Amino acid sequence: MSTTTHTTFDVAAFRRALEDLDGQAVAALVTDDFERTEIDQATPPTAPAVVRGRDANVAAIDDLRARGVKLRAEEPVIDGDRFAMLCRCKLPDGRDVVGIGIGESRDGLLARWTEVQAWG
Repeated sequence: MSTTTHTTFDVAAFRRALEDLDGQAVAALVTDDFERTEIDQATPPTAPAVVRGRDANVAAIDDLRARGVKLRAEEPVIDGDRFAMLCRCKLPDGRDVVGIGIGESRDGLLARWTEVQAWG
C-alpha cells in the first residue's frame, strides 16, 4: 500500500515575509516558476500585469522595501492548497492600496498569486 505525502504551505511564514518585505524569505517560500498576477487601475482584467519567476518577484519585493512601502497582510483564509488574504499597503506619498489575493501552493511552495487592488 502506498501513501501520499502532502506538504502544507506555510501561510504564516509568507505573511511575515510580506509584512517585512523580505525578498529572501519570500524566495524560500515560492516555486522557481512562481507567477504573480495583478489587476488594478493600470492593468485591468483584459491586460493584467504578470510577473513570472522567483527572481523577478523577489526583485519586486526588494523594490517595494527600498521605496519605503509599508505592508500589512490580514485575515488569511486557508482551504487546502489555496488561501486568500487581504493586503494593505501605505505608499511613501501617503496613498493607500488595498488588495485581495488568492494563492495556490504546490508541494508546500507558493506557485501562483493573483491579486486585485484598489488604489486611493
